Amino acid sequence: MAPFYLISTTMKERRKTIRKIEYVDAHYSYRKQTTPPKGSVTIHGRIVLETNSYVDIEAAWTENPHKTFFGVVIPKAAICGNNAKNKMRKFSLSSGDRVAVYWQNIFAYDEDFKGLHLPTPMLTEGIFLFERSQHLVIDKPETLNLRTVSYHPSDRVVRYSIPKRLVSEIKILKK
Repeated sequence: MAPFYLISTTMKERRKTIRKIEYVDAHYSYRKQTTPPKGSVTIHGRIVLETNSYVDIEAAWTENPHKTFFGVVIPKAAICGNNAKNKMRKFSLSSGDRVAVYWQNIFAYDEDFKGLHLPTPMLTEGIFLFERSQHLVIDKPETLNLRTVSYHPSDRVVRYSIPKRLVSEIKILKK
């Protein structure tokens, strides 16, 4: 069964058609926010490339008209309604465990970007706080963009909420 956003039969037809796509994204907070975000992000754009693991969308914009960008690469697991990829895993973690979470982030780009259009591999280390049905909440996190080898965000945050469907691996560093 094809994901909900693929109605056209050919890539040529998909490129011409504007699609509305909803996906979940990670969130960070500068406060001790313990409630993971609710809902999803909605964007509109043309599908440029679709693989088994991600979708590249150009001329994307969000519901907010002031947040327009040229393109976005979304891991398929993040797309709402993509049931085959969205089975929630349960992790065997205890509150207080020091963990390393490897996950795929959404990648936004402008028209001048000449590199590869791929989801961004991320590593978040911190103290596991709790697990909700769709998110892992990490306290005192340090998140590294593994592609650019830079911190994300560059300022120190208090909490990171990572959708479980974006997680590729978790390592317990200290119980």
